[in-house]
Amino acid sequence: MKGIAHFISGAAIATFFEEAVKAASEELSFIIVLGGIFGILPDTLDFKFARYFEKPDYEIDPHPKDPDPQGIADKIAQAINEAYERGRVEGGRGRVVVKLHTMKLGADLWRRYSVQFDTEKNEVVVKIGPVVTTSQVGGKAPYNEARRRPVEEVLRPVRYREERGGGKDRPGGHHLPGPLPR
Repeated sequence: MKGIAHFISGAAIATFFEEAVKAASEELSFIIVLGGIFGILPDTLDFKFARYFEKPDYEIDPHPKDPDPQGIADKIAQAINEAYERGRVEGGRGRVVVKLHTMKLGADLWRRYSVQFDTEKNEVVVKIGPVVTTSQVGGKAPYNEARRRPVEEVLRPVRYREERGGGKDRPGGHHLPGPLPR
């Protein structure tokens, strides 16, 4: 949702309270506007300020004109393996933050891409998709090569496996990824 949608939602919720509507109409209070501001507040704190406090371990920013699906898959696989190694060293707390940026081509034009995890084959699947508008409808690409480019797909094997012994079949157990033998 855009900021205006959050503002309208906050203002609409403020009208659920009879005292707020009465104060706004009779006393010329801005209490409903204040509800709109509180509607924007979580989004603002999350997207405007929080990004400065938490730095990602891996930041993936694909080039919009020439995205490299193999490079994206390699970085994500590297992050997965690092999370596993950290988990072994830190006693199961292998937290790795990966930030995937969008591929913006213009003011209202984006290249869609997706990252999927094939757990049966232990692979990261990266698909570079079509050019779309903000409403996720196919758009006119400003670059001729972007219009002609087919959907690309890259399969990147992830070097981890599920350890046997504990797991979903035992109460309280979890499957832990482990490195594949080289």
